[in-house]
Amino acid sequence: MNLKKLSKKAIILDGLVTTYFLPYRTRKAGYVFDELVDLFNPAEFNEQGEELERSRSTDNWDNYQFVFLYLEQYLVEMTFKKSDNAFVTGLQHYWQGRNDNLEHNWELFAAVISSEIALVLYGAWNDTREQLPGAPEILQGGKPDQATDPEVSSDGGEQ
Repeated sequence: MNLKKLSKKAIILDGLVTTYFLPYRTRKAGYVFDELVDLFNPAEFNEQGEELERSRSTDNWDNYQFVFLYLEQYLVEMTFKKSDNAFVTGLQHYWQGRNDNLEHNWELFAAVISSEIALVLYGAWNDTREQLPGAPEILQGGKPDQATDPEVSSDGGEQ
């Protein structure tokens, strides 16, 4: 399967790097999220030493972790033009050193990707998002605001 054909291209770093991202969420993205929750949210134990249910929250994740998540979920390919620039070289080192182990990939990402490159990669990911044509409005937008939310509020308020 050639995922690159399904991807959208974003050219970054003055044309030295071309990224290819899937423009929509797939089930693989969910698997990656599940695995990263286990990696980023440490286990907690009760007094008997039994592991408690692991938090699924991303509230304590930083932007750097989210960029890594998006790369692992959606990035299909990166191509590089010859460059001696350290930022480009670091990104190429990350891309070529990745494997099927997310913990390894995270350690590599954290070691060689600068915060500036992380922001550039987030921009590339964001530029490649695509809306589902003809989708109902509920699939296009974010969460409804308090005035338009038809559901009972979580604090017990009435509809």
